[in-house]
Amino acid sequence: MLNLKFTKSGSECLIAYTRADGSSTWDKTHNFFVEHDLTHLAVESIFGFNSAFFGLIEAGRTIQSFEEKSPNDHRHTQLPEQAYLTEIIVGHLDNLRRMAAPDEYPLKDEILRATEEASLNLPSGWEQKLAMCVKTAENLIAEWCELATNQSLEKTFPLPDSRP
Repeated sequence: MLNLKFTKSGSECLIAYTRADGSSTWDKTHNFFVEHDLTHLAVESIFGFNSAFFGLIEAGRTIQSFEEKSPNDHRHTQLPEQAYLTEIIVGHLDNLRRMAAPDEYPLKDEILRATEEASLNLPSGWEQKLAMCVKTAENLIAEWCELATNQSLEKTFPLPDSRP
């Protein structure tokens, strides 16, 4: 289990992720990345992914290590397929939130197109899980938005009762 703490602190936010052994990784960031990470929490929990962002953090990676690039590739270094697949889904859910008319955004089509371009396979039942991810991410972000400065939102990965 990974404990997650998101704290509002003026114009910046603090994210801290603590592993079962007590070790942790943390960073200062902006609100967008808190919402992005909360979306990761929804997607990884619902899809049952253990080797995407939070699973890799739980296994010992730092937040900063995700910015390292391979010298011969545009992709980040040494990430499993689940991490790339998750980033595609989360990125399109981020896009959906930014749309003036979200009902017009072809979410499923865009995810299919992006995964095909990346030669990644979506797991069976992904459309049902995606609908759960949208709602769960909305709820997590709503909780975050209700907080005042210096308040924290604490969650665990995976989210309890989130896997179908």
